[in-house]
Amino acid sequence: QLTLPLRAGLLGVVASAEEPGGRVIGVPVTAQPPRGRSIIGAPPEVNVLFTGPRRELMKLGATQVSLTRIVPDTVTGRTLTLELTPSDLEIPRGVAVRVLDIEPRQVSIELDSLQERAVPVHPEVRVQADIGSDLIGGLQVVPGIVRLSGPANLPSRFDSVSPLPPPLTPAPARYRPTLAQRTPRPRP
Repeated sequence: QLTLPLRAGLLGVVASAEEPGGRVIGVPVTAQPPRGRSIIGAPPEVNVLFTGPRRELMKLGATQVSLTRIVPDTVTGRTLTLELTPSDLEIPRGVAVRVLDIEPRQVSIELDSLQERAVPVHPEVRVQADIGSDLIGGLQVVPGIVRLSGPANLPSRFDSVSPLPPPLTPAPARYRPTLAQRTPRPRP
């Protein structure tokens, strides 16, 4: 006689685990800044409303739900506002829940500031004229000045940039090579 109430209680627990429910969980927003930049301050947190069977909602407490956004390297400002959607959430595998809402739907993050500096272009070219030929007009660099942009005081560490030296071979009277740009090296 004691087993009948026990069985009924177990069936009630199993049935209630299958009932739909909802749960709100705080999820930190992680932003991956462009190379060379960093996020200032703690990441914001959003409240996410999940729905699904109660047993699945219980799994959310034991696993980590994440929301990661990649900040494009074209962002030059200091403050960036991110629009969040349910598809931005990364729900662990094996957890069958749906996202009903995210609050707030916009968060702002602070990035370290960018600095810009204009520097001259100084090519490293050696020209050895053949016997009986002259170099007339010298070497012209276009553009003669470039703008460097980077985090903190990085651009101020450069006085100039140098393009990669071109291969110079005998050429007709009017020769206009296009030079590739190499990454400038900072001053020590």
